[in-house]
Amino acid sequence: MSETIVLNGIPYAAKDVEITWYGRIVRGVTELNYSEENEVEKLYVLGSKKPVGRTFGKEDAKGDVTLLSNEVLGIELAANDSITNIAEDDMVIVFKALPVPMKQVLKGAKAISKSMAVAAGSASALAYKCNLDVMEVMPLKRL
Repeated sequence: MSETIVLNGIPYAAKDVEITWYGRIVRGVTELNYSEENEVEKLYVLGSKKPVGRTFGKEDAKGDVTLLSNEVLGIELAANDSITNIAEDDMVIVFKALPVPMKQVLKGAKAISKSMAVAAGSASALAYKCNLDVMEVMPLKRL
């Protein structure tokens, strides 16, 4: 059976993506989503109904990662604390299956919450979904 990781809605085989966080390769990732947003407002001047330009404000980045429960347990045991209390760290994502291998860094990725849902009769592995606060999504770079 082939494992699949879903990144921003696009499925990759687990062998095609490598995620490093807290100084080690994290093998128990089943899903990772992240986004960045730039606050933009249209600029209007007196006497004009149409915008004459744009102003740019705050930038924000966030995401979520779903980790197998044993992966979260390993991180928490190593830190002797909840994953939500551990300091931020860069999350490095390597895309090996793109035409040219690339990497992207989520600067200062911090788990700000974790949740687990368990359903009777489910054969799914136990996993935690952790919401992430991210300082910055760095541009994709060639390896």
